[in-house]
Amino acid sequence: MIWPEFEEENGSLIESGIVNEKGIARMWIVNDGLRAYHKERIEIGTKGFFLEGGEVAECEVIEIKSLALID
Repeated sequence: MIWPEFEEENGSLIESGIVNEKGIARMWIVNDGLRAYHKERIEIGTKGFFLEGGEVAECEVIEIKSLALID
């Protein structure tokens, strides 16, 4: 599972409530056992879909942080 944390336009996290139709989310890999799996597949520009609150959203990887540090 990958868990999203949605951001306001200024970069602060949206703690609760409605999120913008378009924006940025920090995505967290919840199961550490799957980090290597995702490391092999995720790169800048990777596009995909996720389900949030019963809605399907399109996403695109624009930056990779800690995932790149895993051997």
